[in-house]
Parts: sequence; structure tokens; C-alpha cells
Amino acid sequence: MQVLITSEAAKLPPALRSMIDESQPLAPDVRFFEEKFTTGSTARMLGLGIVLAVIGVLLCLFGLSLLLHPGPNYRGFDAYDTWPFLAGLVFLLGSFMLISSLRGRWAVKRAQEAGAATRYGIFLSSDLLVSRSWFDTTVIPRPLFKGLEDRSVHYAHDGQTKSFALPATIVSMDPAQLDKAIRAWAAQA
Repeated sequence: MQVLITSEAAKLPPALRSMIDESQPLAPDVRFFEEKFTTGSTARMLGLGIVLAVIGVLLCLFGLSLLLHPGPNYRGFDAYDTWPFLAGLVFLLGSFMLISSLRGRWAVKRAQEAGAATRYGIFLSSDLLVSRSWFDTTVIPRPLFKGLEDRSVHYAHDGQTKSFALPATIVSMDPAQLDKAIRAWAAQA
């Protein structure tokens, strides 16, 4: 099996879909470390969304000024004249995606506070490490796992070493316990 990264649960194999489905029980061989959604993490997302929006607006305005008011050395329109405007649009799209996710993240936070189990976090099965974050699900087979360093999981994907950060807060647990469990999982033969 290869590393699988998807934001659509329908693209996961059925066994993995049932793993992230809150209505299904977890298999007995799966350890789950639930990510805790906090007010602080939601506020950080809002702050990042605002910063991206401001940068996007500034880049769009700068790009428009270049397009509408070329300088005295204007030699014709080329693709380089559009990059600030296009980069600004990308920043605005990123801002929109972050800010639009806040309502859902807040709902998950409130559900956790009410005692509901959510399936965001790290799953360790016999041969897979599965990370389900707000934006995607990453499935890493043990042979492609390359180690844990500074709270980041490293893995091989398409001939390159990639990584992602582990959740900063885990429900009812110290994050160091998650690190220890991942190291023990990786050491299994």
C-alpha cells in the first residue's frame, strides 16, 4: 500500500472509512488519540485567515495598479505583470477557506466539551498510521514511516520525504504520550 492523502472520505478504503466514522465502533486493534479542538486553535485560524485576507487585498491592489498604470518603460503586456494580482487571489481564496471552516471547528469544539467523541486525531492500527485533521486524512503504511522528530511525522511519498505536525493538544492526554505510542508502533515488526 502507498501513502494516501485525501480530503474525501469516499476515497478511503471501507475499513478506513469506518475508522473515521463516529457512528462505527473502532476495531479492537486500533489505538486512537483524539485531537482536542480549543478556543485558542480556533482563534489562531481566524487570525491567520485575517492576515491572509489583508495580504491578498494588498497584492490584488498592487497587481491592479501594475496592470492599469504601466510605468514609463512599458514594453507591452506579459505574464509577469499579472503575478501580484493572481497571488493576491490565491491568498484571498486561502483566507476564505480558513474563515469558512471556523463554524465547523467551533461545532466540533462544543461537541467535545459536551462529551461527544469526534474522530479527529491519530489512529494507530497494526500496520497503518492514520492522521485525520480538519482538512484531510493521511494514511501511512509502516514501511513508509520515516520517523518522528520534533512532534512531526516524517514519511516517504512519491520518492520524497514529507511530514506533518502532530496535534498540539490531545483529549485527556499529554502529547508526549502520543509521541511515545508512535515510537512504539514504529518499532513493531
